[in-house]
Amino acid sequence: MSTVDRSPDAVETTRPSSYDAIIVGSGLGGLTSAAYLAAAGRRVLLLERYDVLGGSSHVFRRHRKWEFDVGVHYIGDCGDDGLVPSIMRGVGLDDRIEWLPLEEKAVDTVLAPGFALDFPHGWDEFIANQLAAFPNEQGAIRRYLSVLRRIGEAVDVSETLGSRSGMVKLVRRTGLAAGALMMPVAAFQLACGLSPEAMMVNSVHLGAVATTPDVAPPCCCPRS
Repeated sequence: MSTVDRSPDAVETTRPSSYDAIIVGSGLGGLTSAAYLAAAGRRVLLLERYDVLGGSSHVFRRHRKWEFDVGVHYIGDCGDDGLVPSIMRGVGLDDRIEWLPLEEKAVDTVLAPGFALDFPHGWDEFIANQLAAFPNEQGAIRRYLSVLRRIGEAVDVSETLGSRSGMVKLVRRTGLAAGALMMPVAAFQLACGLSPEAMMVNSVHLGAVATTPDVAPPCCCPRS
């Protein structure tokens, strides 16, 4: 575990004029920026007010048996040519990390009173599980997930949806499904005719991106 030196001597020697870059916050973005700048030969000061580096990537424990992650539950795009390994490769860390695959048949499991549903890897399996769980909603499920699939397959993780150009590219790749991009998830689910139970199952993952169905667009939903 990495810790921050809070001693007076450490603080006294951190003079702004001695550094090419000062980064505030040691989350994943801050650590990545600092690592790349340092690898390029820059003198970098990384500041963190907490006593553990890593931001949302670290965990905390209770009673020595319960472990909670504070933000990062799992990481996507970790194949050989994926974005994450490419970032690690850029700072010479790719050979120090082994990425473990999640359970193919149950990447996630949604649990509710009297109800459980696995979210498998792969769109075909994902859709088949939902059709089996909601046999009386075949049409609504197919409508909803066909659009979600089109959006999911159009998303390029190397681009940020926070930029205008990135969103324009996504709209072009999405085609006719682009009309759902700006709708809140809840409104889109209602338009497709999902029942409250089906809406719940298809909304629980929004907690991972710290938003709610009445605000989040469909591109925030899980993509197999």
